Amino acid sequence: MTTNFSLAIVDDDPRDRKMVFEKLADVFKTRQRTVRISSFPNAESYLIALKAGDVFDLTFLDIEMPGKDGITMAKELRTEGRKNRIVYVSNREDLVFDSLETKPFGFVRKSHFERDSDKVIDSFLETVKEEGKTVFLLVSEGRQINLSINEILYVESKGKKQFFHVQHQKDGLPTIRTMKDIKTELEDKGFLECYKGILVNFLHIKVIGDDSLQLKDGSILPLARRKSNEFRKEYMYLMQDRIQNIF
Repeated sequence: MTTNFSLAIVDDDPRDRKMVFEKLADVFKTRQRTVRISSFPNAESYLIALKAGDVFDLTFLDIEMPGKDGITMAKELRTEGRKNRIVYVSNREDLVFDSLETKPFGFVRKSHFERDSDKVIDSFLETVKEEGKTVFLLVSEGRQINLSINEILYVESKGKKQFFHVQHQKDGLPTIRTMKDIKTELEDKGFLECYKGILVNFLHIKVIGDDSLQLKDGSILPLARRKSNEFRKEYMYLMQDRIQNIF
């Protein structure tokens, strides 16, 4: 057995929790991956576990639950800056697009879970594998730096230099590579031009305003009004594409 994962199931129906639990245990066993699965009868008990320090690699979340529903709970997690991977397990197909705002990993019809969960888990395992490979080689002031694509907030052009703004770093990392070259390399990796000389990673956008963007770290970037409509369309396309598994 290799690689230990921690999963969570949040569902108010004990029969559905049991069904999801047994299927997930079986899928991971056949793929020779060890897994710890925790079950929660409601959103509140799951949130308590998170605040106590529990970490889950993947959470299977029902939408319709007494008290706090699944989408409301997921929105709270995103507001807090938590990046929990969520797979909605529900027969409410009409809520697929409502769930987009919470950036879920997937959406599986509960009635098809036993049939389709294999595909979701395989996609999850492949994503974990690929995330370790997705890097951007940056040469900055004589240093070679391997940046994870996901940690890049935005790239900004100033004079003859471009600055990479990354998570958990106060100042931007300068490079003399041209913005044209950088845009060519990053445009198929979720980076959008919000203003002349500024590329933003769509993963870090929190709010799109009329003429500005707010990122999750609090940064404010300008949004060109002439680009606004097209920018929103491209952002929504990326958001929809982010849901890798809808069955």
